[in-house]
Amino acid sequence: MIAKVYLGGEILDYNRINEYLVDIFNRVQVIEETSLRTSQFNDVSLKEMHTIEIIGKNSNVTPSDIAR
Repeated sequence: MIAKVYLGGEILDYNRINEYLVDIFNRVQVIEETSLRTSQFNDVSLKEMHTIEIIGKNSNVTPSDIAR
């Protein structure tokens, strides 16, 4: 079943929008991984870098917050 919603005369196909968003996410992830591999932090995984980023932005973050 294709979920479609009519908004101001336009048809929004949520499945198609989801496909676009997943594709964009995957492309950004490839760019991040490539950039990380060619940087001075090439021994750090993308997951580790995101964890460091979360901790750096909020000093009160808990392990449970990071797991989300």
